[in-house]
Amino acid sequence: MDEAKREVLDLLQDRLKRSLARKWNEHDASSELTANEAREKVTELFRDQLTDGIGAKDPGGNAFAGLLSLQTAFPSLPRPPSDDEILHAIERSKADYYAFQALRILAHLQIAPRSAALKTWEQNALLGLICEPPFPKGPSPFRDAHRNMLIISQIEQLEYAGLKPTRNEQRDVDSKAHQSGCDIVADSLSSLGQGMSYAAVERVWKNREKQPRLDILATLITHAILSIASDPSSSEK
Repeated sequence: MDEAKREVLDLLQDRLKRSLARKWNEHDASSELTANEAREKVTELFRDQLTDGIGAKDPGGNAFAGLLSLQTAFPSLPRPPSDDEILHAIERSKADYYAFQALRILAHLQIAPRSAALKTWEQNALLGLICEPPFPKGPSPFRDAHRNMLIISQIEQLEYAGLKPTRNEQRDVDSKAHQSGCDIVADSLSSLGQGMSYAAVERVWKNREKQPRLDILATLITHAILSIASDPSSSEK
């Protein structure tokens, strides 16, 4: 396997390992934690993973941008995208860097192997008949995706641990008004110098459907790992 593919493969494997580590309470939902115990769990994970985002110019940056863009470009994932979704993405990719990266990843992972339009697009891209759009100026739409996915995943784990996600969903307002998942996440971030108010964390949680889904991303990363590892051209000579 050449050095570039090995680097990307190692990166993806690390992403998957860290993604699984975020589910610290999912399979032990009967184990309720005190607010302090939960805060310690969340703070530990944030301390370990909060600065792990991949920048556009980092190794694997284009691949990670494509993975994050896949769910926006192809809402039907993890099922194979429809022809209409693929054709729409191809049209957008003429000027949209993120749509281009999403198509590149979709083609490489063979998630839609029967799509003639995607095969033609991939062949044209390989032949240089399609130009990759330039990286857009200004902040990336996924600038906060890593942080937000961490926030959402930890509120979900706190919910498994018996803590309601938001204050207004608390059954006992008097005793638990500041013990919601959003409160604990906000406190944990503040303790690490990454201050976010309760309201800001709550907004991330309430808009979680607009964020890349961690379970789908983990599935796509696994698919990418298997695809790279099984590629005959990656074998040692």
